[in-house]
Amino acid sequence: MIIEPRRRAGTVVWPRVTFLPVWAGMGSACAYLVVTVPATGKDGCMSARPDGWGDAELEALGRIAVNFAELDWYAGRLLAGFISPCDVAAILTAGADLRWTLEKLSVIAAEALGDRLASSTLLAWVKASSMLVDRRNQFTHSFYLVREGEQSLARMKASTRGGKWKGQSEPIGLADLSEVAALLAEGLEAADRLVEQLASCPEWQDPAAPLS
Repeated sequence: MIIEPRRRAGTVVWPRVTFLPVWAGMGSACAYLVVTVPATGKDGCMSARPDGWGDAELEALGRIAVNFAELDWYAGRLLAGFISPCDVAAILTAGADLRWTLEKLSVIAAEALGDRLASSTLLAWVKASSMLVDRRNQFTHSFYLVREGEQSLARMKASTRGGKWKGQSEPIGLADLSEVAALLAEGLEAADRLVEQLASCPEWQDPAAPLS
């Protein structure tokens, strides 16, 4: 990756780049989320004022990245438990997109899971997770601008879906980032309870359970 400096009033200003380690599920290798922040302070670093990226905002982004990676792992674990034998499950779920995995879980919950309570719980978890995936993707695949005098960043996103240009713009602050990080953490706790519930269903075998 090449990080190029920006020029402002004849002065070279380097952006602030933060590397956040992300573990993509248990037993997986460590990847890095790279957060590049436009430099606006006099020393070339982001201002610590509320209208800029501070350590608290970057920490919240890191929690979003880590919690999302673990949610992805949980979804793969849940889907693999419905596929037999386990080596076939590993092949089918390896590298699968999270949205694809959630779609398959939704169909299984609606059509193949005999326990009605487990079925409704799994469907509710899939629905909530899908909404969090959309919100996380908005944060990740957007451009951010610092606007003078405002107390938050502006998230900018352009899309050409459907053959037409579409744009999104919204203010983003620490509260927004912290909320998504907290909701992802709640999703992980719900996944733990869901695993315990599915353990009693004959259609599901936990692929993460120790071999007997």
